[in-house]
Amino acid sequence: MRERPDYYAILGVEPDASPEEIRRAYRRLARQYHPDVNNGDPEAEERFKAISQAYHVLSDPQRRAAYDRGILSDDGDFGAASETVFGDLFDLVDAVFGGGFGGPRTRARRHSSVRGQDLQAEVEVSLREVLTGARRQVTYQRVTPCAECGGSGAAPGTSRQVCKTCGGAGRVRYVQTSLFGQISTVTTCPDCGGRGDVLRNPCAACGGRGAAPEEQRVEVDIPPGIEDGAVLQVPGYGDFPLEPGGQPGDLLLTVRVASDPRFQRRGPDLFTEVWVNAAEAALGKRVTIDGVDGPVDVVIKPGVQPGEEIVVRNKGLAGRGGRRGDLHVVVRVFVPAAQGRKEQHLLSELEKLWADRRP
Repeated sequence: MRERPDYYAILGVEPDASPEEIRRAYRRLARQYHPDVNNGDPEAEERFKAISQAYHVLSDPQRRAAYDRGILSDDGDFGAASETVFGDLFDLVDAVFGGGFGGPRTRARRHSSVRGQDLQAEVEVSLREVLTGARRQVTYQRVTPCAECGGSGAAPGTSRQVCKTCGGAGRVRYVQTSLFGQISTVTTCPDCGGRGDVLRNPCAACGGRGAAPEEQRVEVDIPPGIEDGAVLQVPGYGDFPLEPGGQPGDLLLTVRVASDPRFQRRGPDLFTEVWVNAAEAALGKRVTIDGVDGPVDVVIKPGVQPGEEIVVRNKGLAGRGGRRGDLHVVVRVFVPAAQGRKEQHLLSELEKLWADRRP
């Protein structure tokens, strides 16, 4: 293990330096030792790496605290820091120099951060599929890299060229002299629009856009217990960005659960109704009704009251933890009018028997 470097000495600050003092020291040294300023001098580049490593650690309160306690080591976080010096910290260096240095690297980072648009689609499932889960093939239109040019936008056999105006940086600096001295302004390059490269021979298939709409098919698993209106995210199946090097967006799939006239749904539980006449309500009855996945036997006890609810366990939909919901059967009682002398006589006798029975 190498000796632990003194990051405070590298930045030229005291161990009790404030975050602002550390930041100012880094900016000053970065300007002085940046490789682009020193024409690629190897010693300047090594010094710049050391300065950036030091700032990587001391600018982060947690890393700095660990460093002060002697926890970090060269074969640990310091090694990882050296790999990210020109990554996470390059944006800061770019800000120090107003975007005038490190053109190709800066452009690569900017393009890699470009992300295509998210797309939306819908699928429909039945209540039974809510119970079991389902698989759907979704067909939709998405923007994909042009097959003719591979997404470069350049005609086959040619390539995009580094913009001569900005040298590939994507930004240009204008210096104006005023009574107060020179004023420097950094703006997006007018010739390449900030890309850093230009297209001389556009691809005929895509017109130089590098992308074209294409029909896309993807199979998606719908998990059991899905709720109506739930959105499933399918990473990487959205549009590709129009700039090369970026990442495609996502497909946002809205799931619609088809209505079923037999049931009302409340989470994993289902609610339905069963009708019996007055005699059946008085005597009790065993009935078979439609369940979401087949016939369900329901036992109606004698003397059931209108609106009474019978719960059939584990006959609902899929719920959390794999447990299945319940089927709630609400009893509806209808009373037919007496027809003919026989029915009237029987009901009259029944009326006498039940005369003293009240709720």
